[in-house]
Amino acid sequence: MRFFYTAVTSGLAPLLLLRWLWRNKSKQGLWEGCKQKLGFPTFCLGNSNPIWVHAVSVGEVKAVSPLVKKILKEYPLRTILVTTTTVTGAEIAYLEFGDQVSHLYFPIDLPSVLARFASRVNPKVLILVETELWPNLLKLCGDEKIPTVIINGRMSPNSYRNYRKAKAITTPAFESLSMVLAQTEEYARWYEKLGVKQTSISVVGNLKFDLVVGEQTTFQAIKLRERLGLVSKKIMCFGSFREGEERFIIESMLQLRTAFPELIFILAPRHPDRIPVISKLVRSSGFSVSYQTTVKPAEKFEVLLVDTLGHLLSFYAISDVAFVGGSILPRGGQNVLEPIALGVPVITGTSTFNFSDICDKLLTNNALVKVSNPSELIKSAGSLLANHELALRQSIRATQVMESHQGATKLTFAALEPYLT
Repeated sequence: MRFFYTAVTSGLAPLLLLRWLWRNKSKQGLWEGCKQKLGFPTFCLGNSNPIWVHAVSVGEVKAVSPLVKKILKEYPLRTILVTTTTVTGAEIAYLEFGDQVSHLYFPIDLPSVLARFASRVNPKVLILVETELWPNLLKLCGDEKIPTVIINGRMSPNSYRNYRKAKAITTPAFESLSMVLAQTEEYARWYEKLGVKQTSISVVGNLKFDLVVGEQTTFQAIKLRERLGLVSKKIMCFGSFREGEERFIIESMLQLRTAFPELIFILAPRHPDRIPVISKLVRSSGFSVSYQTTVKPAEKFEVLLVDTLGHLLSFYAISDVAFVGGSILPRGGQNVLEPIALGVPVITGTSTFNFSDICDKLLTNNALVKVSNPSELIKSAGSLLANHELALRQSIRATQVMESHQGATKLTFAALEPYLT
């Protein structure tokens, strides 16, 4: 069965690499990234035995950021390698850590590629963020006696079912894990059913609750409102929305503008390279548009398009209401805790399976609003925009939920220490 898996991945690998190249064809450093994915790092870390942290994309990088920074502080002589699968993940990793960590793209899950990569990197431990299980990688780590740990472990029902269907392949992979630090008791039970030893599993909570927003962000938000001439304006931000969700958003904006003629909209898509398409759609709906990177002080606009990565928190911070996208279509949602950490009331769509535990806790405490269509969004957003006390109560409840579930970073670091020394 493992031979069958390797044969399948061998056939798919060229297609996956071509897909990655096509999706990122406009990005810089594409050739270097391609070499890294084929197991040829642009530098050798073998002598330093780095702590290898794999964070797939933007969400995982942000979730693990406080933990990585704590490791850097407590073990300043340790080298840390962060790998990502996506280019946007790599960009956020650089924004989060700069030159404090090394970065490479995650190699394709083929034995020859992984062996080449591992021989040049020679990691002390592999830390996988959330659910990233690659059978060939885990077999290699087992053969080479490289401890493998899952942190912030979660498991969607769909993933659980798929792992169960392929248990001949996945069970040995799960059995090889040195430790799983799960977000919830439910996830812990699923990991155990999939083959992880019960003694290797601990429940430590969700790292995403430990998001800390510094005073600098708040200060920058005040200055940003002033620079944009929006001190006295109401602002609604649509953040992290995905392809196909624009028409839902634009329909909502058109109706909200009727009720709030002075309302300013900020659109921050999950993938800024789609800005030209989004701009065309918004302009054709009658809105005046400016861009974050070119807007002039006090320039008049109705919609501001955020056309770079790494600045979403600043725009959430100046907003009166935030809608978190990736949740209108069945994409599983994005992190609602980012605007909540800034004291902003949040609305989201109904597809939040990637953040089900977080959203359930917030909904139970009436600290989040879910909507299924533009009419519901307009009603909820209108209420929050028109009633400051209502918005304030929701944001306070959300902040209390967030604060009551913090501490996963501290527990995760303590559990990892035997692998860090």
